[in-house]
Amino acid sequence: MSNEELKRGYTCCQGDMNILTKQEIENLNLDELVQRMDQILALYCPCEISKQVHINWVSSVMGTTMAKQLDGNMQRKLAYKVFGMLLQIKYTYQSVQPRERLSIDDKWIHEQLLFAESRQWLIISSRMVFEYFMSIIYMLGTGKELSGKSRIGTIAKWLKQPDNEFDYFAITVARGKKYSRYKRDPEIHATTTIAKEVLTLSVEPIDWSQLNFLHIIINQLQFVVSIANGETRLGYMSIFPDEFNNDEWYELLKTGDNESIASKIDEMMKIAES
Repeated sequence: MSNEELKRGYTCCQGDMNILTKQEIENLNLDELVQRMDQILALYCPCEISKQVHINWVSSVMGTTMAKQLDGNMQRKLAYKVFGMLLQIKYTYQSVQPRERLSIDDKWIHEQLLFAESRQWLIISSRMVFEYFMSIIYMLGTGKELSGKSRIGTIAKWLKQPDNEFDYFAITVARGKKYSRYKRDPEIHATTTIAKEVLTLSVEPIDWSQLNFLHIIINQLQFVVSIANGETRLGYMSIFPDEFNNDEWYELLKTGDNESIASKIDEMMKIAES
């Protein structure tokens, strides 16, 4: 995120920000709604967080070719999805920043509770960001809302369709599926591993590897905008090593046929379950 882009976002905040009712929000036209969303994001977000995110503004997505081709109702829904995702990213970064000490005398126990709280929130919030991410690319690509009992299954099936411009993100969806299975599900379904660590007083502070999945999603936002504008600029993400081979996947996208790409997507989804 360049200083010029940050300046553009903060400049949009110079207008008055009045309290509005829900009905008044509904009465805003799309341009007014997007402007208000960007104003709130810019006011909320410290510079040090914004610099970590390639796409900071709802208008960045809404200005793409694909977004403009959606009908009016779907455009508003997309705007809310993008706003929700960007806000969730900022929530997540804020949650892992140093905070005031709890009113607990024992410093070590206090730190353990804060570490556990931050790690659990990071897991859940990152999964929420991923949910928004899937909804946004599906909406841009199909003009419809993502639905179904298994949203990951629905989007994986869609990404396998021939000549799908968004199949680039299949490796990200596979990583999201893996993350959900081994990180999010235990915390949501009352089989938390973090609580057990608290009992042993062995909770480790958040490190960069635990932020890896969130950083992958953040990295991919710029390519969502590129593809939605009909561009073919694809890039590589810097990540900690895992079971998914970026180089192999991106090479297949360049040289493989539809059948081999669909087969590879199936393979990656199976890896995510293992």
